[in-house]
Amino acid sequence: RIDMCDFAVDSQLDLILCLCDSLNYVIDLKNVKQAFENTYNALKKGGSFIFDIDSMYKMETILKDYDEENDRVYEEHYQKTYDVETYIELLEKIGFKNIKLYSDFSKYGTECERVIFVCQKG
Repeated sequence: RIDMCDFAVDSQLDLILCLCDSLNYVIDLKNVKQAFENTYNALKKGGSFIFDIDSMYKMETILKDYDEENDRVYEEHYQKTYDVETYIELLEKIGFKNIKLYSDFSKYGTECERVIFVCQKG
């Protein structure tokens, strides 16, 4: 098990993926920044970082009153997301460039469930 907020690699990589809204489970913004810094340090210059998040629209509209009951299993998930501008600001401060956004695997739009970020180490 590796903590995305506290990792390092022995040799730099060409690509790092963080998928399935994993970053939404990092609740504290300071830890999100640390995960981005670890990723930046683990990439070769020009290397790519691709990650996705559940959008603010999904959290505030689609999941607003979501409640699911199951006879066998009860799970609690604690997730948090931030607006796209917050993520972009963090990425740029760390040094990521060429940040591109996509929604639900197509062109970016604000009323989407998932935002996909593609960026490069500067």
